[in-house]
Amino acid sequence: MPPADNTLKIEPDLILTDLEVADRWEAIDRLSELMLKKKYVTDEYASKTKEREEGFPTALPTEPVGVAIPHTWAEFCLEPAVAVAILKKPIPWIEMGTKDKLRDVQIVLLLSITEPEKQVHFLKVIIDYFVKPENIANLLNNNGVKTIQEALEKGLNIE
Repeated sequence: MPPADNTLKIEPDLILTDLEVADRWEAIDRLSELMLKKKYVTDEYASKTKEREEGFPTALPTEPVGVAIPHTWAEFCLEPAVAVAILKKPIPWIEMGTKDKLRDVQIVLLLSITEPEKQVHFLKVIIDYFVKPENIANLLNNNGVKTIQEALEKGLNIE
């Protein structure tokens, strides 16, 4: 495994809790808006993330609920960062590696990865963290944005 040179920013103003959305597209839009305001992504980021999601769904088969990690190509990412949503209630999302298997997702991490060669590493770190049900439960039972930020920074070794 590469050294822990994780540089994806997780900032309080990139974290939404108790977010209510109708579907995965709205979740991507809401989180993309946060990234766009900080100039971490281009204007095309949301549409390109949805386009990529159509062909390569990103819901992880985790328990007690699914976690989605939508992202797009590096050319639409200006700064490495993660926007996080803890949804008020789960929404259906297509599971990674399938075309139609739905998973109820309640945590969404929208990724802006600027260096394509680091993408696999970041995804592995994120997946390794979320395969542990206690990590998901901890985020769902959060005590606010700062607690979520600290848990993710520690769990994902982001400094």
